[in-house]
Amino acid sequence: MPVDLQIGVRVYQFIVDRLDDRRREQEVCRWMGQDRVPEAEIRTLFRAILSDVAALPPP
Repeated sequence: MPVDLQIGVRVYQFIVDRLDDRRREQEVCRWMGQDRVPEAEIRTLFRAILSDVAALPPP
Protein backbone atom coordinates (compact mmCIF):
# COMPACT_ATOMS: atom_id res chain seq x y z
CA MET A 1 0.00 0.00 0.00
CA PRO A 2 1.60 3.30 -1.04
CA VAL A 3 2.00 5.92 1.66
CA ASP A 4 1.34 9.58 0.98
CA LEU A 5 4.64 11.51 1.11
CA GLN A 6 3.19 14.09 3.49
CA ILE A 7 2.11 11.35 5.94
CA GLY A 8 5.56 9.77 5.69
CA VAL A 9 7.19 13.10 6.55
CA ARG A 10 4.83 13.57 9.52
CA VAL A 11 5.59 10.08 10.85
CA TYR A 12 9.32 10.68 10.46
CA GLN A 13 9.08 14.03 12.29
CA PHE A 14 7.01 12.41 15.06
CA ILE A 15 9.69 9.75 15.59
CA VAL A 16 12.50 12.33 15.56
CA ASP A 17 10.62 14.49 18.07
CA ARG A 18 10.10 11.51 20.43
CA LEU A 19 13.79 10.63 20.21
CA ASP A 20 14.69 14.24 21.00
CA ASP A 21 12.29 14.17 23.98
CA ARG A 22 13.87 10.98 25.27
CA ARG A 23 17.40 12.35 24.87
CA ARG A 24 16.39 15.52 26.71
CA GLU A 25 14.83 13.43 29.52
CA GLN A 26 18.02 11.43 29.89
CA GLU A 27 20.10 14.62 30.05
CA VAL A 28 17.85 16.11 32.74
CA CYS A 29 17.92 12.89 34.77
CA ARG A 30 21.72 12.75 34.51
CA TRP A 31 21.97 16.44 35.48
CA MET A 32 19.74 15.87 38.52
CA GLY A 33 21.65 12.73 39.51
CA GLN A 34 18.69 10.44 38.94
CA ASP A 35 18.85 7.03 37.31
CA ARG A 36 16.28 5.92 34.79
CA VAL A 37 14.35 2.87 35.97
CA PRO A 38 13.48 0.07 33.54
CA GLU A 39 9.82 0.00 32.57
CA ALA A 40 9.37 -3.53 33.96
CA GLU A 41 10.34 -2.34 37.45
CA ILE A 42 7.92 0.60 37.24
CA ARG A 43 5.09 -1.72 36.14
CA THR A 44 5.85 -4.10 39.02
CA LEU A 45 5.79 -1.22 41.50
CA PHE A 46 2.47 0.14 40.19
CA ARG A 47 0.95 -3.38 40.23
CA ALA A 48 1.95 -3.73 43.90
CA ILE A 49 0.45 -0.33 44.74
CA LEU A 50 -2.75 -1.18 42.88
CA SER A 51 -3.11 -4.50 44.70
CA ASP A 52 -2.55 -2.75 48.06
CA VAL A 53 -5.17 -0.14 47.24
CA ALA A 54 -7.62 -2.80 46.05
CA ALA A 55 -7.16 -4.67 49.35
CA LEU A 56 -8.18 -1.63 51.42
CA PRO A 57 -11.58 -1.85 53.08
CA PRO A 58 -14.25 0.40 51.61
CA PRO A 59 -14.74 3.75 53.37
